[in-house]
Amino acid sequence: MNNEIVKNVPRLGWLIDGNQATPDVAVMLFDAGDRITLTIPFKGELQSGQAGVGYGPYAEWFFPSGRATGGRSMQMGRCPRTLMFQDVDGPVALVGCRSSGFEFGSFSGSGTVVPDYCVLGAGNLKYERINGMSTEIHGLNYWLGLGRTEYQNDRDAAGRVVAGVVRTEIAEPVPLHHHLDLTLKHSWSAASPDRSGRFTGQVGWDIETTNEEDRPWEEHLALHQALRQLLTVATWRETRFTSMRVRRNDDPATVMTGKPVGPQWNPVVTYRVPMTAASVKQGPSLIKYEDIGQKGIKRWLHLCEELPDAIHLLVMLRDGRSHYLETALLNTSIALENLAYWLALKEPGSPQIAKSGRLTTFRNGLALIQQKVPVGVLPNWDQWIKDSNGSYMATKHKDRPMPSELTRYNAWRQNALVLRAWIATYLGVRSDVLVGRLPTDPLYTPYESA
Repeated sequence: MNNEIVKNVPRLGWLIDGNQATPDVAVMLFDAGDRITLTIPFKGELQSGQAGVGYGPYAEWFFPSGRATGGRSMQMGRCPRTLMFQDVDGPVALVGCRSSGFEFGSFSGSGTVVPDYCVLGAGNLKYERINGMSTEIHGLNYWLGLGRTEYQNDRDAAGRVVAGVVRTEIAEPVPLHHHLDLTLKHSWSAASPDRSGRFTGQVGWDIETTNEEDRPWEEHLALHQALRQLLTVATWRETRFTSMRVRRNDDPATVMTGKPVGPQWNPVVTYRVPMTAASVKQGPSLIKYEDIGQKGIKRWLHLCEELPDAIHLLVMLRDGRSHYLETALLNTSIALENLAYWLALKEPGSPQIAKSGRLTTFRNGLALIQQKVPVGVLPNWDQWIKDSNGSYMATKHKDRPMPSELTRYNAWRQNALVLRAWIATYLGVRSDVLVGRLPTDPLYTPYESA
Protein backbone atom coordinates (compact mmCIF):
# COMPACT_ATOMS: atom_id res chain seq x y z
CA MET A 1 0.00 0.00 0.00
CA ASN A 2 1.00 3.65 -0.37
CA ASN A 3 2.09 5.80 2.53
CA GLU A 4 -0.96 8.06 2.58
CA ILE A 5 -3.61 9.31 4.98
CA VAL A 6 -7.15 8.59 3.78
CA LYS A 7 -10.16 10.29 5.33
CA ASN A 8 -12.06 8.05 7.80
CA VAL A 9 -9.60 5.17 7.33
CA PRO A 10 -7.57 4.45 10.51
CA ARG A 11 -3.91 3.45 10.43
CA LEU A 12 -2.53 1.32 13.27
CA GLY A 13 1.15 1.55 14.05
CA TRP A 14 3.81 2.40 16.63
CA LEU A 15 4.69 5.65 18.35
CA ILE A 16 8.23 7.04 18.32
CA ASP A 17 8.84 10.04 20.58
CA GLY A 18 12.65 10.12 20.54
CA ASN A 19 12.83 9.16 24.22
CA GLN A 20 14.54 5.81 24.86
CA ALA A 21 13.05 5.66 28.36
CA THR A 22 9.42 5.47 27.19
CA PRO A 23 7.98 2.06 26.30
CA ASP A 24 6.74 0.99 22.87
CA VAL A 25 3.06 1.64 22.40
CA ALA A 26 0.65 0.88 19.56
CA VAL A 27 -1.33 3.94 18.39
CA MET A 28 -3.98 4.91 15.84
CA LEU A 29 -3.61 7.68 13.26
CA PHE A 30 -6.94 8.93 11.92
CA ASP A 31 -8.17 11.62 9.51
CA ALA A 32 -11.51 12.84 10.90
CA GLY A 33 -12.24 15.18 8.00
CA ASP A 34 -11.52 18.38 9.92
CA ARG A 35 -8.37 17.38 11.78
CA ILE A 36 -5.92 14.49 12.08
CA THR A 37 -5.66 12.70 15.42
CA LEU A 38 -3.27 10.28 17.05
CA THR A 39 -4.87 8.14 19.79
CA ILE A 40 -2.49 6.82 22.45
CA PRO A 41 -3.78 4.11 24.84
CA PHE A 42 -2.41 3.63 28.35
CA LYS A 43 -3.19 1.29 31.22
CA GLY A 44 -2.68 1.30 34.96
CA GLU A 45 -4.58 1.53 38.20
CA LEU A 46 -6.45 4.58 39.42
CA GLN A 47 -4.78 5.57 42.70
CA SER A 48 -6.55 7.53 45.45
CA GLY A 49 -9.02 8.90 42.92
CA GLN A 50 -6.29 10.84 41.11
CA ALA A 51 -6.42 10.92 37.35
CA GLY A 52 -3.21 9.86 35.65
CA VAL A 53 -1.32 8.35 38.62
CA GLY A 54 -0.09 4.88 37.67
CA TYR A 55 -1.00 5.16 34.01
CA GLY A 56 2.58 5.51 32.73
CA PRO A 57 4.55 8.27 31.00
CA TYR A 58 2.20 8.89 28.07
CA ALA A 59 -0.71 9.68 30.36
CA GLU A 60 1.30 12.58 31.72
CA TRP A 61 0.98 14.30 28.33
CA PHE A 62 -2.73 14.75 28.97
CA PHE A 63 -3.34 15.35 32.69
CA PRO A 64 -1.49 15.97 35.99
CA SER A 65 0.75 13.12 37.04
CA GLY A 66 0.97 13.56 40.81
CA ARG A 67 -0.48 14.97 44.00
CA ALA A 68 -0.26 18.63 44.90
CA THR A 69 2.48 18.88 47.53
CA GLY A 70 4.11 21.66 49.51
CA GLY A 71 1.53 24.19 48.38
CA ARG A 72 2.43 23.59 44.74
CA SER A 73 -0.19 22.69 42.16
CA MET A 74 0.18 19.64 39.97
CA GLN A 75 1.98 20.29 36.70
CA MET A 76 0.36 19.29 33.43
CA GLY A 77 2.57 17.13 31.26
CA ARG A 78 3.36 18.45 27.81
CA CYS A 79 3.13 16.52 24.58
CA PRO A 80 6.35 16.68 22.47
CA ARG A 81 6.00 19.08 19.54
CA THR A 82 7.17 16.43 17.06
CA LEU A 83 6.34 12.72 17.09
CA MET A 84 6.75 9.86 14.62
CA PHE A 85 4.15 7.30 13.59
CA GLN A 86 5.39 4.10 11.95
CA ASP A 87 3.42 1.25 10.36
CA VAL A 88 3.76 -1.17 7.42
CA ASP A 89 3.13 1.66 4.93
CA GLY A 90 5.95 3.84 6.20
CA PRO A 91 6.81 6.64 8.62
CA VAL A 92 4.81 9.81 9.23
CA ALA A 93 6.30 12.75 11.15
CA LEU A 94 3.68 14.60 13.20
CA VAL A 95 4.64 18.26 13.56
CA GLY A 96 3.12 20.88 15.85
CA CYS A 97 1.57 18.30 18.18
CA ARG A 98 -0.70 19.30 21.05
CA SER A 99 -2.75 17.36 23.57
CA SER A 100 -6.47 17.46 22.83
CA GLY A 101 -8.50 15.58 25.42
CA PHE A 102 -8.42 12.20 27.13
CA GLU A 103 -10.59 9.41 28.53
CA PHE A 104 -9.77 7.14 31.45
CA GLY A 105 -11.33 4.47 33.65
CA SER A 106 -10.16 2.37 36.56
CA PHE A 107 -7.55 0.41 34.61
CA SER A 108 -7.11 2.02 31.20
CA GLY A 109 -7.44 5.22 29.26
CA SER A 110 -6.45 7.01 26.10
CA GLY A 111 -5.30 10.46 25.04
CA THR A 112 -5.66 12.32 21.76
CA VAL A 113 -2.84 14.23 20.07
CA VAL A 114 -3.61 16.65 17.22
CA PRO A 115 -0.72 17.63 14.89
CA ASP A 116 -0.65 20.67 12.64
CA TYR A 117 1.18 18.85 9.85
CA CYS A 118 1.76 15.20 8.89
CA VAL A 119 4.90 14.66 6.80
CA LEU A 120 4.63 11.38 4.88
CA GLY A 121 7.89 9.46 4.52
CA ALA A 122 9.90 11.66 6.90
CA GLY A 123 13.12 10.03 8.04
CA ASN A 124 13.67 11.79 11.37
CA LEU A 125 12.05 13.77 14.18
CA LYS A 126 13.58 17.12 13.20
CA TYR A 127 10.75 18.37 10.99
CA GLU A 128 9.70 21.15 13.36
CA ARG A 129 12.00 23.24 11.16
CA ILE A 130 12.45 22.74 7.41
CA ASN A 131 14.83 23.72 4.61
CA GLY A 132 12.24 23.84 1.87
CA MET A 133 8.53 24.00 1.05
CA SER A 134 6.81 23.46 -2.29
CA THR A 135 3.10 24.05 -2.92
CA GLU A 136 0.63 24.06 -5.78
CA ILE A 137 -2.43 26.31 -6.04
CA HIS A 138 -5.46 25.68 -8.21
CA GLY A 139 -5.65 28.31 -10.91
CA LEU A 140 -2.03 29.48 -10.69
CA ASN A 141 -1.09 27.92 -14.03
CA TYR A 142 -4.06 29.57 -15.76
CA TRP A 143 -3.41 32.93 -14.07
CA LEU A 144 0.28 33.04 -14.94
CA GLY A 145 -0.24 32.15 -18.60
CA LEU A 146 3.40 31.11 -18.92
CA GLY A 147 4.68 28.07 -20.79
CA ARG A 148 2.92 26.49 -23.74
CA THR A 149 1.25 23.15 -24.39
CA GLU A 150 0.41 22.04 -27.93
CA TYR A 151 -1.86 19.20 -29.01
CA GLN A 152 -1.52 17.47 -32.38
CA ASN A 153 -3.96 14.79 -33.53
CA ASP A 154 -3.64 12.54 -36.57
CA ARG A 155 -6.94 11.53 -38.12
CA ASP A 156 -7.96 8.89 -40.64
CA ALA A 157 -10.09 9.42 -43.74
CA ALA A 158 -13.26 9.30 -41.61
CA GLY A 159 -11.99 12.05 -39.32
CA ARG A 160 -11.33 9.77 -36.37
CA VAL A 161 -8.29 10.40 -34.17
CA VAL A 162 -5.78 7.58 -34.64
CA ALA A 163 -2.76 9.15 -32.92
CA GLY A 164 -2.01 12.12 -30.73
CA VAL A 165 0.98 14.10 -29.57
CA VAL A 166 1.13 16.46 -26.60
CA ARG A 167 4.10 18.83 -26.51
CA THR A 168 4.82 20.98 -23.47
CA GLU A 169 7.47 23.68 -23.26
CA ILE A 170 8.86 23.95 -19.75
CA ALA A 171 9.34 27.61 -18.91
CA GLU A 172 12.33 28.93 -17.00
CA PRO A 173 12.00 29.36 -13.22
CA VAL A 174 10.69 32.75 -12.12
CA PRO A 175 12.54 34.18 -9.08
CA LEU A 176 10.22 36.36 -7.00
CA HIS A 177 11.94 37.26 -3.74
CA HIS A 178 15.35 36.86 -2.17
CA HIS A 179 13.84 35.82 1.15
CA LEU A 180 13.94 32.01 1.28
CA ASP A 181 14.64 32.09 -2.49
CA LEU A 182 10.94 32.30 -3.32
CA THR A 183 10.63 30.95 -6.87
CA LEU A 184 7.97 29.75 -9.31
CA LYS A 185 8.97 26.51 -11.04
CA HIS A 186 7.22 24.99 -14.05
CA SER A 187 6.51 21.30 -13.53
CA TRP A 188 5.37 18.41 -15.67
CA SER A 189 4.43 14.95 -14.52
CA ALA A 190 2.90 11.83 -16.04
CA ALA A 191 1.19 8.86 -14.42
CA SER A 192 1.34 5.33 -15.79
CA PRO A 193 -1.90 3.90 -17.22
CA ASP A 194 -4.35 2.86 -14.49
CA ARG A 195 -6.56 -0.24 -14.56
CA SER A 196 -8.80 1.37 -17.16
CA GLY A 197 -5.78 2.08 -19.36
CA ARG A 198 -6.02 5.83 -18.81
CA PHE A 199 -2.77 7.81 -19.05
CA THR A 200 -2.58 11.08 -17.11
CA GLY A 201 -0.26 14.03 -17.64
CA GLN A 202 -0.16 17.20 -15.58
CA VAL A 203 1.42 20.59 -16.22
CA GLY A 204 1.57 23.27 -13.56
CA TRP A 205 3.60 25.67 -11.50
CA ASP A 206 5.11 24.98 -8.09
CA ILE A 207 5.74 27.71 -5.54
CA GLU A 208 9.04 26.89 -3.87
CA THR A 209 10.96 28.33 -0.93
CA THR A 210 14.37 26.99 0.13
CA ASN A 211 17.10 27.94 2.56
CA GLU A 212 20.36 26.32 3.67
CA GLU A 213 19.51 27.03 7.30
CA ASP A 214 16.36 25.30 8.49
CA ARG A 215 13.54 27.72 9.27
CA PRO A 216 10.13 27.49 11.02
CA TRP A 217 7.19 26.30 8.92
CA GLU A 218 5.34 29.60 9.36
CA GLU A 219 8.20 31.57 7.80
CA HIS A 220 8.01 29.48 4.62
CA LEU A 221 4.24 29.33 4.66
CA ALA A 222 3.82 33.12 4.89
CA LEU A 223 5.24 33.53 1.36
CA HIS A 224 3.13 30.71 -0.07
CA GLN A 225 0.01 32.13 1.58
CA ALA A 226 0.80 35.55 0.15
CA LEU A 227 0.65 34.20 -3.41
CA ARG A 228 -2.56 32.31 -2.66
CA GLN A 229 -4.06 35.53 -1.33
CA LEU A 230 -2.97 37.38 -4.49
CA LEU A 231 -4.95 34.94 -6.62
CA THR A 232 -7.97 35.38 -4.35
CA VAL A 233 -7.83 39.17 -4.65
CA ALA A 234 -7.26 38.98 -8.42
CA THR A 235 -10.13 36.60 -9.20
CA TRP A 236 -12.44 37.05 -6.18
CA ARG A 237 -12.84 33.28 -5.95
CA GLU A 238 -11.88 30.97 -3.12
CA THR A 239 -8.32 29.80 -3.74
CA ARG A 240 -6.83 26.73 -2.07
CA PHE A 241 -3.61 24.77 -2.06
CA THR A 242 -3.81 21.47 -3.91
CA SER A 243 -0.56 20.02 -2.60
CA MET A 244 2.24 20.72 -0.16
CA ARG A 245 5.67 19.11 0.15
CA VAL A 246 8.61 19.85 2.44
CA ARG A 247 12.20 18.77 2.83
CA ARG A 248 15.12 18.78 5.22
CA ASN A 249 18.73 18.74 4.09
CA ASP A 250 19.56 15.97 6.59
CA ASP A 251 16.83 13.70 5.19
CA PRO A 252 17.76 13.33 1.50
CA ALA A 253 16.51 10.86 -1.08
CA THR A 254 18.71 7.75 -1.13
CA VAL A 255 19.25 4.61 -3.21
CA MET A 256 19.22 1.03 -1.84
CA THR A 257 22.81 1.38 -0.60
CA GLY A 258 21.88 4.43 1.48
CA LYS A 259 23.80 6.83 -0.76
CA PRO A 260 22.14 10.29 -1.00
CA VAL A 261 21.02 11.19 -4.52
CA GLY A 262 19.37 14.56 -3.95
CA PRO A 263 16.71 16.34 -1.89
CA GLN A 264 13.66 14.37 -0.82
CA TRP A 265 10.39 16.29 -1.07
CA ASN A 266 7.91 14.65 1.32
CA PRO A 267 4.13 15.13 0.89
CA VAL A 268 2.26 16.94 3.69
CA VAL A 269 -1.29 16.33 4.92
CA THR A 270 -2.74 19.21 6.93
CA TYR A 271 -5.86 21.12 7.92
CA ARG A 272 -3.75 24.08 9.01
CA VAL A 273 -4.16 25.79 5.64
CA PRO A 274 -7.00 25.65 3.06
CA MET A 275 -6.42 22.53 0.94
CA THR A 276 -8.50 20.82 -1.72
CA ALA A 277 -8.15 18.05 -4.28
CA ALA A 278 -11.08 19.28 -6.37
CA SER A 279 -10.65 21.32 -9.52
CA VAL A 280 -11.70 24.96 -9.44
CA LYS A 281 -13.53 26.56 -12.35
CA GLN A 282 -11.45 29.34 -13.89
CA GLY A 283 -12.86 32.67 -14.97
CA PRO A 284 -12.10 36.37 -15.45
CA SER A 285 -9.43 38.06 -13.37
CA LEU A 286 -9.21 41.72 -12.37
CA ILE A 287 -5.43 41.40 -12.06
CA LYS A 288 -3.35 39.23 -14.39
CA TYR A 289 0.30 38.26 -14.29
CA GLU A 290 0.77 39.74 -17.76
CA ASP A 291 -0.17 43.14 -16.24
CA ILE A 292 2.15 43.13 -13.25
CA GLY A 293 4.95 40.60 -13.88
CA GLN A 294 7.66 39.84 -11.35
CA LYS A 295 7.85 43.48 -10.29
CA GLY A 296 4.16 43.51 -9.38
CA ILE A 297 4.44 40.32 -7.34
CA LYS A 298 7.38 41.81 -5.44
CA ARG A 299 5.24 44.88 -4.70
CA TRP A 300 2.47 42.56 -3.51
CA LEU A 301 4.83 40.77 -1.11
CA HIS A 302 5.90 44.16 0.23
CA LEU A 303 2.25 45.14 0.65
CA CYS A 304 1.61 41.92 2.61
CA GLU A 305 4.29 43.05 5.05
CA GLU A 306 2.96 46.61 5.26
CA LEU A 307 -0.80 45.89 5.42
CA PRO A 308 -1.19 42.28 6.63
CA ASP A 309 -4.40 42.93 8.58
CA ALA A 310 -6.17 44.69 5.71
CA ILE A 311 -5.31 41.91 3.26
CA HIS A 312 -6.28 39.18 5.70
CA LEU A 313 -9.65 40.80 6.40
CA LEU A 314 -10.39 41.09 2.69
CA VAL A 315 -9.27 37.58 1.72
CA MET A 316 -11.12 36.06 4.68
CA LEU A 317 -14.41 36.86 2.94
CA ARG A 318 -13.53 34.39 0.17
CA ASP A 319 -11.81 31.78 2.35
CA GLY A 320 -15.06 30.99 4.16
CA ARG A 321 -18.20 29.56 2.59
CA SER A 322 -20.50 32.27 3.91
CA HIS A 323 -20.45 35.33 6.15
CA TYR A 324 -23.02 37.51 7.82
CA LEU A 325 -23.61 40.94 6.28
CA GLU A 326 -22.15 42.59 9.38
CA THR A 327 -18.95 40.54 9.06
CA ALA A 328 -18.46 41.50 5.41
CA LEU A 329 -19.19 45.14 6.17
CA LEU A 330 -16.85 45.35 9.15
CA ASN A 331 -14.05 43.42 7.43
CA THR A 332 -14.01 45.66 4.37
CA SER A 333 -14.47 48.87 6.38
CA ILE A 334 -11.59 48.07 8.75
CA ALA A 335 -9.43 47.12 5.76
CA LEU A 336 -10.23 50.49 4.14
CA GLU A 337 -9.42 52.26 7.40
CA ASN A 338 -6.05 50.47 7.53
CA LEU A 339 -5.31 51.40 3.94
CA ALA A 340 -6.31 55.06 4.39
CA TYR A 341 -4.09 55.42 7.46
CA TRP A 342 -1.16 53.81 5.63
CA LEU A 343 -1.63 56.13 2.65
CA ALA A 344 -1.89 59.18 4.88
CA LEU A 345 1.35 58.31 6.67
CA LYS A 346 3.10 58.19 3.29
CA GLU A 347 2.30 61.87 2.80
CA PRO A 348 4.20 64.11 5.27
CA GLY A 349 1.91 66.70 6.79
CA SER A 350 -1.20 64.96 5.48
CA PRO A 351 -4.39 66.70 6.68
CA GLN A 352 -5.91 63.23 7.15
CA ILE A 353 -3.69 62.64 10.21
CA ALA A 354 -4.82 64.40 13.38
CA LYS A 355 -2.43 65.80 16.01
CA SER A 356 -3.04 62.63 18.02
CA GLY A 357 -1.46 60.64 15.18
CA ARG A 358 -4.75 59.01 14.22
CA LEU A 359 -6.82 59.19 11.06
CA THR A 360 -9.10 62.22 11.29
CA THR A 361 -12.33 60.51 10.18
CA PHE A 362 -13.30 57.40 8.27
CA ARG A 363 -15.08 59.56 5.70
CA ASN A 364 -11.89 61.53 5.04
CA GLY A 365 -10.00 58.27 4.70
CA LEU A 366 -12.39 57.08 1.99
CA ALA A 367 -11.91 60.35 0.12
CA LEU A 368 -8.13 59.83 0.24
CA ILE A 369 -8.46 56.32 -1.23
CA GLN A 370 -10.74 57.65 -3.96
CA GLN A 371 -7.87 59.84 -5.18
CA LYS A 372 -5.71 56.73 -5.74
CA VAL A 373 -8.26 54.69 -7.72
CA PRO A 374 -9.34 55.18 -11.37
CA VAL A 375 -12.51 57.27 -11.66
CA GLY A 376 -14.41 54.66 -13.68
CA VAL A 377 -14.30 52.00 -10.94
CA LEU A 378 -17.52 53.28 -9.33
CA PRO A 379 -20.46 55.08 -10.93
CA ASN A 380 -20.95 57.51 -8.03
CA TRP A 381 -18.07 58.05 -5.62
CA ASP A 382 -19.89 60.54 -3.40
CA GLN A 383 -22.75 58.07 -2.88
CA TRP A 384 -20.31 55.30 -2.02
CA ILE A 385 -18.53 57.44 0.58
CA LYS A 386 -21.88 58.35 2.13
CA ASP A 387 -23.22 54.76 2.16
CA SER A 388 -19.95 53.16 3.29
CA ASN A 389 -19.42 55.66 6.11
CA GLY A 390 -23.05 55.48 7.26
CA SER A 391 -23.15 51.67 7.20
CA TYR A 392 -19.87 51.31 9.10
CA MET A 393 -20.74 53.87 11.75
CA ALA A 394 -24.24 52.42 12.29
CA THR A 395 -22.84 48.89 12.62
CA LYS A 396 -20.36 50.07 15.27
CA HIS A 397 -22.54 52.58 17.11
CA LYS A 398 -26.14 51.94 18.11
CA ASP A 399 -26.92 55.66 18.32
CA ARG A 400 -26.41 56.08 14.55
CA PRO A 401 -29.26 55.66 12.03
CA MET A 402 -29.07 52.26 10.32
CA PRO A 403 -29.15 52.32 6.49
CA SER A 404 -31.35 49.81 4.71
CA GLU A 405 -30.14 46.24 4.31
CA LEU A 406 -29.80 46.73 0.55
CA THR A 407 -27.64 49.82 1.10
CA ARG A 408 -25.37 47.90 3.48
CA TYR A 409 -25.01 44.97 1.07
CA ASN A 410 -23.95 47.27 -1.72
CA ALA A 411 -21.69 49.21 0.65
CA TRP A 412 -19.57 46.14 1.48
CA ARG A 413 -19.62 45.05 -2.19
CA GLN A 414 -18.25 48.39 -3.32
CA ASN A 415 -15.83 48.49 -0.39
CA ALA A 416 -14.29 45.21 -1.57
CA LEU A 417 -14.25 46.37 -5.18
CA VAL A 418 -12.47 49.62 -4.30
CA LEU A 419 -9.90 47.75 -2.22
CA ARG A 420 -9.17 45.35 -5.07
CA ALA A 421 -9.07 48.19 -7.61
CA TRP A 422 -6.56 50.09 -5.47
CA ILE A 423 -4.43 46.93 -5.14
CA ALA A 424 -4.57 46.38 -8.91
CA THR A 425 -3.46 49.97 -9.55
CA TYR A 426 -0.68 49.73 -6.95
CA LEU A 427 0.63 46.52 -8.54
CA GLY A 428 0.76 48.05 -12.03
CA VAL A 429 -2.53 47.37 -13.84
CA ARG A 430 -3.27 50.23 -16.24
CA SER A 431 -6.41 52.27 -15.48
CA ASP A 432 -8.06 51.62 -18.84
CA VAL A 433 -7.40 47.87 -18.60
CA LEU A 434 -8.75 47.75 -15.06
CA VAL A 435 -11.96 49.62 -15.88
CA GLY A 436 -12.45 47.52 -19.00
CA ARG A 437 -12.44 44.29 -16.96
CA LEU A 438 -14.94 45.46 -14.36
CA PRO A 439 -18.14 44.29 -16.14
CA THR A 440 -17.01 40.64 -15.85
CA ASP A 441 -15.99 40.92 -12.18
CA PRO A 442 -18.16 39.14 -9.55
CA LEU A 443 -18.45 42.36 -7.50
CA TYR A 444 -19.48 44.62 -10.36
CA THR A 445 -23.24 43.99 -10.46
CA PRO A 446 -25.20 45.74 -7.67
CA TYR A 447 -27.49 43.87 -5.32
CA GLU A 448 -31.16 44.58 -6.02
CA SER A 449 -34.37 44.16 -4.05
CA ALA A 450 -36.23 40.93 -4.74
